Amino acid sequence: MKNLDVKSLLLANYDIETYEPLYRKMVLLNIIILASLIGFGLFSLLNIFVLENYFISFLNFFAFLVELYAFIHIRKTGTINLASNIVTFNLFIFLLVLIYLQGGKDFTFIWTIFFPITAILLNGSIKGTIYSVVFYTIFFTLGYFGIDTWQDGQWNTVSYVRLVFASLILVYVLFLIEQSFEKSYIALDVTRKKEKEYLDKLRLSSVTDHLTGLYNRRELQQLFRTSFEQAKKTQSIFAFFILDLDYFKEYNDNYGHLKGDDVLIKVALVLKQNSYKDIDSVFRLGGEEFAGFLISDSEDDIFKRIEKLRKNIENLKIVHKNNPHKVVTASFGVCIIKDFGIEDFDPIYKAADQLLYEAKESGRNCIKM
Repeated sequence: MKNLDVKSLLLANYDIETYEPLYRKMVLLNIIILASLIGFGLFSLLNIFVLENYFISFLNFFAFLVELYAFIHIRKTGTINLASNIVTFNLFIFLLVLIYLQGGKDFTFIWTIFFPITAILLNGSIKGTIYSVVFYTIFFTLGYFGIDTWQDGQWNTVSYVRLVFASLILVYVLFLIEQSFEKSYIALDVTRKKEKEYLDKLRLSSVTDHLTGLYNRRELQQLFRTSFEQAKKTQSIFAFFILDLDYFKEYNDNYGHLKGDDVLIKVALVLKQNSYKDIDSVFRLGGEEFAGFLISDSEDDIFKRIEKLRKNIENLKIVHKNNPHKVVTASFGVCIIKDFGIEDFDPIYKAADQLLYEAKESGRNCIKM
């Protein structure tokens, strides 16, 4: 429960899976808001009950309400950009009004160090520095005209120069720190993207056939469940087909394995070009065997699509003198699933393989369903 309370206070229950600037900004924003709520609340009570400075008390109370709104806004929306701007400008206005009214009394100037800290940490090095420069431009102008007047005349030129110099150094140091962090994250982000690209390529290489680019046998059973469940959910017809290139051993023996590889690449391209990417998957099982999942509303449509594949392979017109058709052809075995009583892939595979055997026995370059 304690951890949940801390998460609610610092992250507004916002889930961030990996460390990123948003995480840091969320924590900093909530810490600043909580500190401001406590500070504004205490000084509002102090000024009204102890110092009897009712206008300053009202100023603190108004700033307290603004911070409270930002605190609630984060938890309602889960976003922080608007809250960051609210907190920044709330402090901007509060400090300038306080300085103008107090004229440096009661160490009023010391509170100005919190503005560049808030502005730069919440808004970034560039935007936050611009806010700080605008703030200090107004503040320094007020301070200049207060020389020999504020603090019962003790506010002099030397005091003014010290304040200006110290404030500018503070802004510059905060700018460098924040910019250093931003550059570090950019470099880290580039590294992460490169690592992700590498891992994606590594995963892809583990599930695809290096020659054709199709999914390999290893990925076959992984994708079966996805395709099968999709067909079951939509009450469609699920089909698994296996195709085998006819007399392919003879082709390799006669034309060579390099030519054979070219044929496999061309056949794989036919399969890719005739697949619906959102519902179909095609695979190279190994050697001259390919397979695929089809989802359709009718058996007739499945047959037409398989027949189109068969014709398109034949229409490649790749010369094969050991094939009775004198070109490269393919035989197909297609297992159709309609009632989804079979959940296991093995019997579906065996059924398609048996139908492929029957297609081979029936003269090849044909389809058995």
